[in-house]
Amino acid sequence: MKILMVTPEYPSICGGIGWYVYYLCREMASRGHEITILQRASRQPKPFGPFEIRPLKVGLVPLFNAFRMISKIREYLKNHPHDITIVHSTPIGAWLKHIPTILLSHSLFAEAKKSIYKDGHNLYSLLHIIFSRMYVEAEKRSINGADVVAVVSRAMKKEIADHYGKDSVYVGNAVDTAVFENNSRQEKRGVLLPSLLRPGKGISETLKVIKILRNQGCDIPFRFINAGSMKKTLLRGIDQYSLNHIELLDPVEHSKLRELYRNSSIVFLPSYYEGLPNVCLEAMACGLPVVATDVGGTREAVINGDTGFVHAIEDVDGMANSILTLDRDTELRRRYGMNGRKCVCEHFNWRVVGDRFQTLMGSIA
Repeated sequence: MKILMVTPEYPSICGGIGWYVYYLCREMASRGHEITILQRASRQPKPFGPFEIRPLKVGLVPLFNAFRMISKIREYLKNHPHDITIVHSTPIGAWLKHIPTILLSHSLFAEAKKSIYKDGHNLYSLLHIIFSRMYVEAEKRSINGADVVAVVSRAMKKEIADHYGKDSVYVGNAVDTAVFENNSRQEKRGVLLPSLLRPGKGISETLKVIKILRNQGCDIPFRFINAGSMKKTLLRGIDQYSLNHIELLDPVEHSKLRELYRNSSIVFLPSYYEGLPNVCLEAMACGLPVVATDVGGTREAVINGDTGFVHAIEDVDGMANSILTLDRDTELRRRYGMNGRKCVCEHFNWRVVGDRFQTLMGSIA
């Protein structure tokens, strides 16, 4: 089949959606499919992987850039016929007529707006608040009008059914377990927060957790990625609570992320909302126990008492206690890490996800 992949981002500089697109393209190409990628970008993207990548110049304003994307995709398809489209941008899934379309939802705005965007931490969040009602309506129409809606977590199936009354198909998330592996991992004591410093990543709660641990005499280092709009919030909190043993790490290329995991003993993910976060699966694939919040698809990978611990976002005392427990128990960290690696290899690999997409494409193409 000729597959047109539509995405808001793509490597080498991108978030989890972009890497999902890359690995999905690689998996489907290995099965003999021909892949073309349309990426939302202000300039010609740098080549990455053996795929044709074409930019969509649509601007930065939320929602309005979706309308422009739809127009440009339709124009492209008139001159470049494809057999099927897989769309990774929720608001535009229903509007590509005359071609079978799979709308893959990585997160749901109707859920995210309740936590991530509610306080308008930055311009991006503020724009989402301003256009919130329109965005939810566009998301509703797109989800209900798409040929098929696929989701990365089972939690999202329920979210879509609850918000929009639409059934969806679980395809899941995955990581490359050859890239993210735990062979010869030299553990270095420390808690890693692998996400960028963005709204919704639990920065304020993390500061409280560190303060609790320091009051209990635990000096385990906390490592943050030194980038994101919440950096000032982090620095203010460090100063306010007089926190020590804090490390700010420069952002690294995707291929070097595993070194960050290898050089830590625990991964912490106190998010307000997630579809199913890549960093959680990457950490588990590297043999690390994870302490996370009980949100979205996170709980489908981080099994409490088996691959790590999960807590309510307000339970800062519980999160601090879980980190302290893991820090003091080398055998527990090793066992949870082994369980996490096994879980990812069995349930969150690209062969399994590729099989699900193959079945799904065959049902609508």
